[in-house]
Amino acid sequence: MVVPHQQQTVTRLVALAVLAVLALSAAGCSFLGVSASCGRDRYGMPTCPVTSKFIDSQPEAHLVYPGSTAFGNNGGQPEQHLLFSTNPADVHLYVVTAASMPTVYAWYRAWLTSHGWQFASGAPLGPLGVDAQAYDKGTRESFDIQHDSWGAVRWFKVPFPKRIMKLSNETLYSIIFIIEPYKN
Repeated sequence: MVVPHQQQTVTRLVALAVLAVLALSAAGCSFLGVSASCGRDRYGMPTCPVTSKFIDSQPEAHLVYPGSTAFGNNGGQPEQHLLFSTNPADVHLYVVTAASMPTVYAWYRAWLTSHGWQFASGAPLGPLGVDAQAYDKGTRESFDIQHDSWGAVRWFKVPFPKRIMKLSNETLYSIIFIIEPYKN
């Protein structure tokens, strides 16, 4: 049985612990090299935490093969500073197209390389990936294209447009555009 005085003490301790974690998280940002002022690095990326608005404003955040249908995008996720780690800003998008995957890869290669991106060796494959390609730009940006299996569709939690029913000539792929945190 908890005595009322002990219950108040426990409540105060929990509140203090929460405040301590918040204070450490805020202080941790300065230890992670996050600047209070927002300038640009030599590649034009912000030196402060990357916001959803910034990553969404980049053309790569919505770059899909012409004539494709994109779905499953909740918009860009901002850079997040946690107590002991930092998550980069990113956009993850699923796309359906009537084009073959080699055609899609060729289009991305032409667009990305003409905009300063370099082909990167090895692309991470998600659990439903068939194959993938990766590109880097500067020291903080990456762009991955992954040919996905149609088994991925059952994992989505968003309502599908009526058009998204696999036809024999449709290809499912995903893109992920990432901007890593700035480090001095």
